[in-house]
Amino acid sequence: MKLLESWTVLALKSIKLHVRLSRMPKSKGSKGKDAVPPASAVSVDAGQMARSLYEQQSMAATVGTLKERMQQLATDNDILRRTRTKMGKDTQDLASYFQDQVEERNTRIQALEEQLRKLQYESA
Repeated sequence: MKLLESWTVLALKSIKLHVRLSRMPKSKGSKGKDAVPPASAVSVDAGQMARSLYEQQSMAATVGTLKERMQQLATDNDILRRTRTKMGKDTQDLASYFQDQVEERNTRIQALEEQLRKLQYESA
């Protein structure tokens, strides 16, 4: 919105300049540095300058927006990396815990099977 307002102000200034230049007395026979350019050329140049300025401001705003977006994405990326690292560590901890539980269960099963064999041998 701010760009549109500044572009509008610039366009109004170029119109005022065009009107002012068109009211200036034209010098007869002078050519070179002192010659006044035709009003239409000044108007076109002012219009092109206004469009060029508007495009520059628009591009600057776009670059600013993209820089902000890039910063936000970099922050999000860092957060996701930390989360992934933490989740990987948690996954390893859980796998290790369950592996220990399985080993304890197998050890207990072997002990109980040994005890069962002893009891069967004694009762036979």
